[in-house]
Amino acid sequence: MTQDGSGNLAAISGHRAGPLRWRLAGRLAAGLPSLRGRGWPTRWMQDPANTYSGPRYRPPALAPVFDAVLRPGDCCYDVAAGLGIYTLWAAGVVGAAGEVHAFEEAPRTGATLAALVERNRLSSVHLSSAAVGASAAVGASAAVGVAPIPGATPITLDAHAARHRPPALVRIGGEAESLDVLRGAGELLRAHRPALLLAMPPRPARRGGDRSGENSHRGEGDRRAAGENPGELVSLLAAAGYRILNLSRRGLTGQGVFSPNVLALHDGWERFEQVAVTLRRTPLPRDRTA
Repeated sequence: MTQDGSGNLAAISGHRAGPLRWRLAGRLAAGLPSLRGRGWPTRWMQDPANTYSGPRYRPPALAPVFDAVLRPGDCCYDVAAGLGIYTLWAAGVVGAAGEVHAFEEAPRTGATLAALVERNRLSSVHLSSAAVGASAAVGASAAVGVAPIPGATPITLDAHAARHRPPALVRIGGEAESLDVLRGAGELLRAHRPALLLAMPPRPARRGGDRSGENSHRGEGDRRAAGENPGELVSLLAAAGYRILNLSRRGLTGQGVFSPNVLALHDGWERFEQVAVTLRRTPLPRDRTA
C-alpha cells in the first residue's frame, strides 16, 4: 500500500465482498444510531460461521476489521473485552485452530463473558481477569489514575505474549486504556508487529503533515486528567513504526482528524496492503459496543 505526501491513501482497487447479507448489514449499521451503547436488535447475532447463544445484536460495528486482519488459526488479544461481542466474533474468524485471549478485569462483566463463552463451548477463547497496563507491579492499573479492582492481577501484554501465542490483532476496548496498555507492549510491537484496533479520545489529535507524532490537540488537558494523552499515544505508535489509519463511514483512510476508532498498522507488516485493500471502501461506523 502506498501513501502520498498529504497522508491520503493512494487509490487501491478491489475489496472482499463477502456474503450479501453481511454487506447490507454493514451499510445499515453505518447509518443507524445506537441505544445506550447497544446496536439495534436484529436476527443476525452470529459470526460468519456460527450462531451464538446469547444477546442478539446487529453485526458489531468493527467486525469487518477482524475479518480483514485475522485468518483461521491466528491469535487475537481483546483487552477490556466487556461482554465479549468482539471476543466471540474473533473466535469465529480464527476458528478452532486459533486462539482469542480476552482480558476483562471487572468481576461481574467478566463473569457474564465467561458464562457466554462456556454456553457456546468456545474452547479457543482464553479468559483472564488481569488488569492489563504498563507495569506488572503490584497495584498497577489498566488505566492511569484509576484504582485497581481488588483481585485483578496486574500484567503487561509483553509478559503475557512471552508465555502465550503472540497476536495478529490486539483490540483495546476502552479509550482510557490504550496508552497505558501499549506502554507495556513495547517488545510485542517490536517483535511481532500486530495490528492494533484502538479507541481514540473524544477530542482527538489533529494530524500534522508527517507521521512524527508531533500533532496538536484540542482539550488535551482534559484527557490527561482521565489518564489518556492522545499526543503521547500517537508518538508511541510512530516511534514503533506504526501508521494510524481512520476507520470512517467511507472506509479506511489516512487523512484528516482522527476518527473515534483507528487501526494502527506497522509499515513492515506483511498483511498491510491486503488489509488496506479490503477495508478501503468498507463503511465503518463508530464502535458503540464497548
